[in-house]
Amino acid sequence: MRHDYLRSVYNTHFKKSPQDILRATAIGGIEELMAGLDDLLPPSRHLDDLLCNLRLDPAIPSLAIIRPLIPPPSSFDVAEGPDCEADQEGLGVYARGVMVLLYSYAENRDLARTNVWALRHFLALAIYAEELLEVPSLPNPAFSRVAAKDVLQDVIIKVQQLTAYLLTTSVADDSWRVDVVTSLLNGKRSSSSGGLSTFTIGLIEQVQKEDDSVHARILHTVLQHVLRDASKEEADQWLSLARRLERNCKSIVLIPRTSS
Repeated sequence: MRHDYLRSVYNTHFKKSPQDILRATAIGGIEELMAGLDDLLPPSRHLDDLLCNLRLDPAIPSLAIIRPLIPPPSSFDVAEGPDCEADQEGLGVYARGVMVLLYSYAENRDLARTNVWALRHFLALAIYAEELLEVPSLPNPAFSRVAAKDVLQDVIIKVQQLTAYLLTTSVADDSWRVDVVTSLLNGKRSSSSGGLSTFTIGLIEQVQKEDDSVHARILHTVLQHVLRDASKEEADQWLSLARRLERNCKSIVLIPRTSS
């Protein structure tokens, strides 16, 4: 029975929600659950493929009134068409996969810290949840319009909590930020890069590659957290990097906050 649940994470015709699947796998106790998480949790490559095949433009230009980094109306069309394929709770394939990770890592933050790559997908899902709350009349890439408001709000809250933890609370040394900006300015990664350094560099490279609104908004959120205590010298480095990147990538806007 447990393996049937594991194969059903992405199945929108399966009646069990991601939370139900996690609870079912935990029936045998925490040891059995942890032993089965590698089989249950979606791999990064599959989620990457799912995300890149979703709509990455905002639902509507008027979101620019309340959200940063919404591109000009001439650069994209308003979302239209049917809802995405979703389960009875309104969760699409991507939402089901990411929510299994989100609820697992919310309960096991050590696991979250060793899988920082998942933060990109958590923030993407939160963006889609926010958009459905803001424009519920339009189709959404990750949720159908029957998704409950409290489910969407819970996703957003959990993402905010994990984001703050991974980017601030769990970080004992801020030197990794210097490693990131130095590596990007020099065009060469440090051999010692890892964890948040690798994640941030990879995210900036992804934004350059995709040049879309969702990834630009993810990067903006990440940098708001990691650069909030940046010194003037470090902020100047990030501004130099921003000017260089913006020449070839119109969606990148880096606005570090300098310390007083």
